[in-house]
Amino acid sequence: MNIREALAHGRQQLEASPELRADVARDAAALLLHALGVSRAELLANPDRALTPAQQSAFEGHIRRRLANEPIQYILGEQEFYGLTLRVTAAVLIIGDEILSGRTRDTNLNDIARYLAPFGVDVAEARVVGDEKGAIIGALNALRAAFDYVITTGGI
Repeated sequence: MNIREALAHGRQQLEASPELRADVARDAAALLLHALGVSRAELLANPDRALTPAQQSAFEGHIRRRLANEPIQYILGEQEFYGLTLRVTAAVLIIGDEILSGRTRDTNLNDIARYLAPFGVDVAEARVVGDEKGAIIGALNALRAAFDYVITTGGI
């Protein structure tokens, strides 16, 4: 399957859903761009380029998620707004004196990042604070001002 065929196939599938009909062309192109990892210019310049099996599988997975009415921003992990690309980001606040002292090793951060990635959420920062109330409040306030999501782990 080449780029032209993939776009046509994606549009056809999305048109079958009454809720998605208004944005079929835009959504199919955005999902294909994401699956291929190329620019819009490259997509338009090379319509006969064949998709690899992995790219085709990724595109079909994106289409299935969209047909389940998952917002396209969740699938792509970003949203364009007047030419500015906005990404969905998260921070992890790890709380505990035992982490800071080295008595306990954090094992949650990796699991959280791997869990969020398929939803298009990038863990952009992790912060470790002790069990002091002021430190927890300060870190939480700073992180929630900078990120879409803040996940906490550990605690007093």
